[in-house]
Amino acid sequence: MNRDDDLKMTLSHNLNVLSKYDSRATLYANIFDSSSFLSDWVIDNYKSEIKLGILKVRKISPLLYWHFSWAKNSFKDCIDEDYYSSLDGDNFLSDEYVQLLISLIDNNEKVLFHGFSGTWGDGTSGQVTLPVELYKKYGYLDQIYPRQYDENGLIARALYGENDLVYASYDGVDIRKKSSAFKKACEFRENKNTHIQLEKISSENPLNPRGSGYVQKDNLLTYYQNFNESYTFLKCIDESESQEFHRKKMFNSLTMLNESNITSVIKNTFYTSKNINISSKLTVFSVIKNDKVFLNEWLTHYRSLGVERFIIVDDHSKDGLENNITDEDVFILKPTVGDFKNCKVYWLKLLMIAFQTVESWVLTIDSDEFLDLGNKYSNLNNYIEVLHKKNIKYSPSILLDMLPNEKFDSITFDGTNFRDLFCNIYIRPFGKDDSYFDHHSIKWGFGQYSEYSYRLDSRWRFFSTFDSLRKIPIFKYNKSISMNQGFHTLAYGDNFINADKIFSYPDLILPLKHYKFVSFFINKENKVKGYHQRTQKNLKRINSTKRDEFLKEIRLSPFIKPYSESTFRSVLFKPIGLYRIIGNDIGGLHSDEQTFENLKFILQNEPDFNDVEKIFILNRISDEKKLAKYRELLEIYQAKYIVIDFELNVYSSITFDESSAPSWFELNTDWKKLCYEISRRESKNKYSIHNNGARNFALNHGKKRYQWILPWDGNCFVNKQIMDEIKSTISRDDCKYIITPMQRLLDNNSSKIIDSYPDNADEEPQIAFRYDSKESFDENRIYGFQPKVELLKRLEVPGVWDNWDKIYPWLKSELCKREDAGSFSFSSSVYRLASGNKNTSECSTNRSHLRAKGIIDYLDSLA
Repeated sequence: MNRDDDLKMTLSHNLNVLSKYDSRATLYANIFDSSSFLSDWVIDNYKSEIKLGILKVRKISPLLYWHFSWAKNSFKDCIDEDYYSSLDGDNFLSDEYVQLLISLIDNNEKVLFHGFSGTWGDGTSGQVTLPVELYKKYGYLDQIYPRQYDENGLIARALYGENDLVYASYDGVDIRKKSSAFKKACEFRENKNTHIQLEKISSENPLNPRGSGYVQKDNLLTYYQNFNESYTFLKCIDESESQEFHRKKMFNSLTMLNESNITSVIKNTFYTSKNINISSKLTVFSVIKNDKVFLNEWLTHYRSLGVERFIIVDDHSKDGLENNITDEDVFILKPTVGDFKNCKVYWLKLLMIAFQTVESWVLTIDSDEFLDLGNKYSNLNNYIEVLHKKNIKYSPSILLDMLPNEKFDSITFDGTNFRDLFCNIYIRPFGKDDSYFDHHSIKWGFGQYSEYSYRLDSRWRFFSTFDSLRKIPIFKYNKSISMNQGFHTLAYGDNFINADKIFSYPDLILPLKHYKFVSFFINKENKVKGYHQRTQKNLKRINSTKRDEFLKEIRLSPFIKPYSESTFRSVLFKPIGLYRIIGNDIGGLHSDEQTFENLKFILQNEPDFNDVEKIFILNRISDEKKLAKYRELLEIYQAKYIVIDFELNVYSSITFDESSAPSWFELNTDWKKLCYEISRRESKNKYSIHNNGARNFALNHGKKRYQWILPWDGNCFVNKQIMDEIKSTISRDDCKYIITPMQRLLDNNSSKIIDSYPDNADEEPQIAFRYDSKESFDENRIYGFQPKVELLKRLEVPGVWDNWDKIYPWLKSELCKREDAGSFSFSSSVYRLASGNKNTSECSTNRSHLRAKGIIDYLDSLA
C-alpha cells in the first residue's frame, strides 16, 4: 500500500531467485493501492511468471490505514501451499535463504523459522516461515496496533500453541531471549519447543532499514510496541500471574500518552464518524454489544438523571449501534484494537484521557443497568454535590438483579416493557451462612458489609454462583484512575478503595437495577467468551438452567418482593446496632418464663427507632424447647436474631477446677462456700452462661456493621425518650463509650414505661461502644462475679464499684491503665424488666446469694 517503488525494485530480483526452484515456491503479491496502477504494472511486466505460477497477484481493497497484521493476514484465503513465508516488499531473497528454507521443510515434519539477523531495525525481524495450516490457525494478531511486534505475536502464539513445532533461528538469535518481552513471558510459562540454531547466511540489506533505536526515538511506536507486547502475551498465556503482569503493562501504555501521540492512538484504536471534543460534561462511558432491547430506555433514563453525553464503544454489534442511534449527545466508536475481555477498561480509560476533563465526573454503566437516585436526590448533579461536600470521589452502589413479576409470560416475552415486568427483587431475612460470608469474592466485595450481599444475592440463591454485587458507577475522573472489568473496584494511583470504606456512608449507597435476566428470558444467552474465567463459569451455569425451572423457583421463593427504594434501604446497616443478649433462666434468680415474657414484652411494646437496628442474640440456650419457643416468637415479629449454639458434648467435656482456691483459704461462711463452688465451675460458667463471651460476640458483630454498638442485657427496655437522648449524646460528644445507668423494675407495667423516663436508675449501667473503641469485655470474668464492672473500672467510670477490689474473697482484681480510659459520657437511663422473682429485685446482697446458688444449680443440672 503506497510502496510502489519498493516492489518495483525488488520484484524482478526475487522472482529470478524463485524461478530456480520449479514448483517449490510461489510469490504472492497482494496490492492494496486505491488505484490499479501498480497491479496493472505488475501484470503487464510479469505475464510469463504469472502464467508459470511463480507469481500470483491480487488487487485488494485499500485498508482503512496501513496495518501490518491486516496486510499479512490477507493471504489466508488464497494460499494452498504447504508453507507460508513472510517477505516485506522492500526485502531481497537470496539463493542461500531459499535453500535454507527448503532444507528445513524437507528435514522437519513441522518447523517455524524466524529469519531475524539479531540486529533490531535492519528489516529482517519480519521474516517468518511456518506451515500454512498454522499460519491460518494463529495468524498475525489483528487486534493490535498497526505496527511493532506483529511477527513476534505470530511466533509466540504458534510456539505456545504447538508443542511439537520445531523452532529454528540463526545461531545466537533466539527471539525468546532476544526480545525482553518474550523472555519475561517465559518466566510465567516456559517454552519447551525444540530449538534448531543455523549458521547465519549473508543477504542483501532491505531497501528501507529503520536502523537501531528507531522505536525508542518515536513515542508513538514506543506506545504501540508496549501495548502490542502486552496484548500478545495476554492472548498466549492464561496463568494468572502472567495475566496480571501483562494487563498492568498494557495499562501502563496509557501513561505514555501526550499531545503528540494521542490523536494517532485514538484514530488507530477506534473508528467513529463523529468528532468528539474534550469536555467536563457529565458523561456516560460504556461498552455495549447488541442489547438494543435496553438502549432507548437506557438513554432516556440517564438523560432524565442529568447525563449530558454518552461515549459508547460498540463491541462489534451485529447490526452496528450507529445505524440505530443518531442522537447528537451519543458518540459511538468501533474498536479496531483489543477485545472485550482484555481491553474493556483500557478502551474506556483511553477515551476518558482523550475526551474528559480531569477532575470532572463520569459514569461507567452497562446497558442493562439503571441507577435509582430515589427521592432524596433530584438528579445526578445533586447527588454529586453531596459527594463533593463529604470529600468523596466515588459513588458506591449495589447490583439488584431484577426478577419478573406475576404478570410475566416467558412464552410471549420479547423484551417489550421489560422495566414494568421485571420489577421484583430478592431479599432474604437477616442471617448468616459461613460458606457464603467466607468466600473470597464476598469478603473482597463487601468486607464487613457482607450481609448486604447475602440478603440481596439472587444468583447465589438460584444458581449457587458467587458474583460481586458491588459497583462503583460514578466517580471523579483523573489520569491515575484504575478500574476493573466489571467496575467493581476503583483506585486512585495504587490506592484501591476497600469494601469497608466503600459502604461506610449508607445514605450514599445507590441501588443499581440490573436487568440481566431479561436477556435470559428472550432466548439470548448471556455472553460468556468475553469474560474472565470465574465469570465465564458462572454465566455457563446460569445459561444451562432451563427458563421454566428458573421462573418456577422465582415464584415459589418466599423472599421475592416488589422493588422500592425503601425496601432496598431496609437491608442497609443503620448507624446504631442495639443488641439484646438473651440467656438462660437461672432458677431462684429468674422465674421459669422470665426470658420469654420479657422478650415478648419488648417485641410487643418497644417502638422501632430511626437509624437503629435491633438484633437479639440467643446465647447458649440449653433447653431446646425454650430455644424453639424464642425463635418462633422472634420470627412472628420478624425480628433479627442470631443463635450462639449450646453443645452438650462440649459442656460435658469441661471439668471442675479443684485447685481454684488456695489451700489456706477457710470456708467458714456460707458466702465463702458459695464463692468456692462457683470458682470450681468457672470454666463451665464461661461456656454455658457465656456472659462476656456473648457481649464480645455482639460487639465484634456490630463493629463490622454499625457506628455505635450497644451489646446490652436481654431484659433492657428502651423507649423513644431514652433512645433520643442517647442519639443526642452521640451527635454531641466526642467519646468512644456511652454509659447508660439502669433501673430495675418489679413489674412490667407498659403504661408506666413506654413513654416515661427512668427516675431511679442507680443500678449497674449498660455500655455502648463506638466502632473505633479499643476495649472489650474480659471473657475470664464470669457471670455473677463483676463481669461488666471490670470493664467499667478499666474505663475509669466512677460508681459504687470503685472500692470493689476482689474477684473472690481470696483473689484481688488487677487493672492496667488503658488508652481509652476516660473516653466516655453518661447518657440517658434504661429500664431493666422484671425478673419474675420479686425477692431478687429488692436487695443487692440477697440477689448476690440467690444468683450464686442459682448458677451452681443451673450448671449442675446440665451434667
